[in-house]
Order: sequence, then structure tokens, then C-alpha cells
Amino acid sequence: MWLDAGMDLGNHAWSHMDYHTHDFEAFSADILKGEKITRPLVKASGRKYQYFRHPFLHTGNSPEKQKALQTFLKSNGYKEAPVTVDNSEWIYAQAYSNAIKSNDKQMMDSIGRSYVRYMEDKLAWYEQQSMKLFGREIRQILLIHANLINADYLDDLLEMMQNRGYKFVSLDEVLRDKAYKSESTFTGRGGISWLDRWALTQGYKGEFFKGEPTCPEFIQEVAGIRE
Repeated sequence: MWLDAGMDLGNHAWSHMDYHTHDFEAFSADILKGEKITRPLVKASGRKYQYFRHPFLHTGNSPEKQKALQTFLKSNGYKEAPVTVDNSEWIYAQAYSNAIKSNDKQMMDSIGRSYVRYMEDKLAWYEQQSMKLFGREIRQILLIHANLINADYLDDLLEMMQNRGYKFVSLDEVLRDKAYKSESTFTGRGGISWLDRWALTQGYKGEFFKGEPTCPEFIQEVAGIRE
């Protein structure tokens, strides 16, 4: 269905394995297992199978593991699919799912409206970070998932983005932006935005990262998840 709709499919590993808690041999095997269905489907559609996104956005918690994975991906024909607009949409998704289970339509509406505002705040933040780091707005990559809140609020989300002047292009076109050639040596524990990784690699510290929007307290309470 995704391919028929003109979308690309990539590899996100078979079991959403965390590279930071597994060795390279186990993780690379999970990547290969993850392509058994999607690679033949993409090939049959006439498209190129080429993108890998790291589970948890974990790229390796040591320089050695990071380099080993980069080499493996390249040798297997993959391009890394980074994320610049990172967010806690998954917490919103859990809160929304809980409200549905409780049949709390008022809470569902509150969560949905808050979600769109939150995502706009995140866009504004990463636009600002892009200006600070590159002196311009780069082509951004937004991370969201297939879940109930996006099923109900994706139109609102996309309309908000269009009102901010965004248009939607392929990942291949985004990656042609020279910002994505920037070096990242980040090997910390967090699964963070590539804008943050590039900034850390360039030596930016504390003040540069202050003010990032956070998930509202009431959303965390309904979700039962702390950000």
C-alpha cells in the first residue's frame, strides 16, 4: 500500500534493536533480517532500496561501533536516513491512545490540539537552530510514526507546516542539501537530532541548546511516560 501510494520504504532493522545495548554482529544481523520483506517489494516496484534509519536514533555509543556500522551500511548499499526535527510525538501518541481507551473525547481533543501546537513549536525551534548553525534554513526531516494521533491529526499537522511555508519533497532531495555533509562524531547515549549532533561536533555547548520545547506536563501524565 505504501509503495502503491508513491512512498519509499527503507529498513529500520527487524526488531527495533538498540545498537547501544547490543554488539555490532547482532545488530548488523538484525538489519539484514529487516530487509527480507521490504527489499524485494521495493525492487519489484522499480525503486531503489537505499535508506536505513537507526532504531532509537542510536548510531553507536563508541567511535568504533559508529564506524563499523557506517562501513556496514555503505557496503550494503544503504544511506543513513537522519532526523533533524526530533520530538516526543510518541508520548503524545500514548496519551491519545489512553484517552481513546477511556472514551474521553474532550481529552482526545485537548491532546490533538496540543499536539499540533507542540509540533509547530518544535519546527520553530529547529528552524532557529538551523539559522544559528548554518546561517540559513536547511531542508528539514521530521520524525513521526504511523499511529492513532497522526491518523486523526495529520491533516492539521501538514496544514500547519504548509502555513509555515513548507513544501514536501523526497528524502533524496533533502539529502542534497549540503548541510547533510556535515560531520557528526556524537557517540552519546541519547537519540538526538542531527542538528544537535552537528552542533556538538562543532563544539557548541550549553547556551546553544537552551529553550527547546518540551512535552506538556498534562500530556506526560495522561501518557504515563516522563520525558
